[in-house]
Amino acid sequence: MTAVITGATRGIGRACAKMFFDAGYHVIGVYRSSEDIADAMSAEGYEMYRCDVSDSESVADMCSVIHTADVLVNC
Repeated sequence: MTAVITGATRGIGRACAKMFFDAGYHVIGVYRSSEDIADAMSAEGYEMYRCDVSDSESVADMCSVIHTADVLVNC
């Protein structure tokens, strides 16, 4: 099962990412600017993608990589 979590490097998004990860989901975390945290999460086994939703090209790039998900959490 795959969960895509936006805002996955901070606050509620990070808590959701951890909850799904701990439950055995493949977690694809989406972040905008917290590169250091995203790198640390990658090292723990999360799949992380940088995306700025105000940039349509960035969104298109992310969508081309993320084809399907069982769960989507937008934070």
